[in-house]
Amino acid sequence: MTSATKPTAVIHFLDRHLDRQRDLIVTAAVDGEVVYSNSQPVSSRFEVLSWLIEAVNETWKYQRGGMTLYIADATIRSLLTNALTNRPGLDVRSVVTGAAMRATWEAARVAQAHVVHGPAEGEVPAAKVRRVYATDASKQKRDSLIGIAAVDSTGKIQIGQVHAKTVLEGEFAAIAMVLRRLKSSKTAREVDILTDSLTAARATNSSTPRPFAGEFERSCVAELDKVRARGIDVRVSWVRGHDGNALNELADRAAVTARRCGQWGHSPTALVANIRADLRELLAAVDPHDFVPATPLPSQATAAA
Repeated sequence: MTSATKPTAVIHFLDRHLDRQRDLIVTAAVDGEVVYSNSQPVSSRFEVLSWLIEAVNETWKYQRGGMTLYIADATIRSLLTNALTNRPGLDVRSVVTGAAMRATWEAARVAQAHVVHGPAEGEVPAAKVRRVYATDASKQKRDSLIGIAAVDSTGKIQIGQVHAKTVLEGEFAAIAMVLRRLKSSKTAREVDILTDSLTAARATNSSTPRPFAGEFERSCVAELDKVRARGIDVRVSWVRGHDGNALNELADRAAVTARRCGQWGHSPTALVANIRADLRELLAAVDPHDFVPATPLPSQATAAA
């Protein structure tokens, strides 16, 4: 896969000393959007490095065939460079260059400034909005690589790849991909996530975990709990696949694109751009909330039909 398919990431941090207190403020952005923010008291260089490594691990979750990452700390860059086999496709940068990285650096910087100083004077807080996401996964029988994707009511598309034994694990991974982005959102307050996996919809609407739940399922449910703990109202709903739900169809196309490009080593850029154009044309013509079912789970008769 070419470097053009890799997301661009920046980890911005401030090791702040105030009187007798020392704290570390870390923000990370991927492709211009903040994906991680944390502020912790620290008392040593070792603790600083530990929290920066956590930020790297959280940011790496957004990799797609690798990642181009800038971080100012030379020790972290050295650790990452010496352990590239643990993160295939990681390109560690010591300088912010190029429009994409500069925009991503600025997004991380502004988010950190909000933590340190609060909103700029006269800044109007963004409106709290309701969003709709459709997620899907694509897998071939004899291949462990699964393409995952999400399309949303703002016209954005996320794609990724995971390795797993079943497509169900990919369905949970796709939902978790959306949830990880939502953790850093300052505007989303009501969120509908559509999935054509009835098992995933039931698991995320259940108050008790399924017996023998796998790693991807457990991670997805844990991310859902974290997002809801931030005050975001998330509802995961089942929609029947290939049954005329336009958002679901676009998510399916994006997931297939992610899988095929991963298998063949091709750049998904042009294909995703085509899907994005179709998504934005759809959103200009209809209300995305029309694709959300009235209830998250179907009746037994509906599910069996």
